[in-house]
Amino acid sequence: MKRLTHKQIAVAAGGVGIVIAGIFAFITRPALLAYSGGLAMFDGRFGTYSLDDARELLVALGSEGINYYMFVQLPLDMIFPLAYGLALGLAIVHLQRKVPHKPGRVRAVLRSVIYAAPWLAAVIDYWENWLILRMLNAGAEGITKALVDEASRTTTYKWVFVAIAIFGLIVSALRYASSGRDRSDRGA
Repeated sequence: MKRLTHKQIAVAAGGVGIVIAGIFAFITRPALLAYSGGLAMFDGRFGTYSLDDARELLVALGSEGINYYMFVQLPLDMIFPLAYGLALGLAIVHLQRKVPHKPGRVRAVLRSVIYAAPWLAAVIDYWENWLILRMLNAGAEGITKALVDEASRTTTYKWVFVAIAIFGLIVSALRYASSGRDRSDRGA
């Protein structure tokens, strides 16, 4: 049996991620926004949220919206971090392997951060999903400030590492494109 390459896995995972992102964008998020009266979901917020914000969302979602979040959105969101983690992580590795690296401690640390960011984002996303599930199960009256604070911080950390990963992919692609031009210039 033929072994898949990093590039093939990255492309396949990227395809799965794009399909799930499409389902989020066109099916599950609009449905959740309809249940919530337009309030943003926990994992879609780029800033922090408070205990009052969490209670407001849970009340607005109602039991039907909470069930939809738990049994439609979250199961898809258990596949999505793996898909984007593999796609971004392996794409970065593939591109970085193709370009020469200059020596230096700072450069090595920055490369390590870029390599780690997609995997950290995915792991943190799974933790965020677990915390969201706990909040959904607890309901508006059962959630605690400690739980909401942890979930809110976790969402922020996820977005920071997603941003670093996307930035890392862009930098890697630009370096790859630039190194190809350098090679073609030398060959001419």
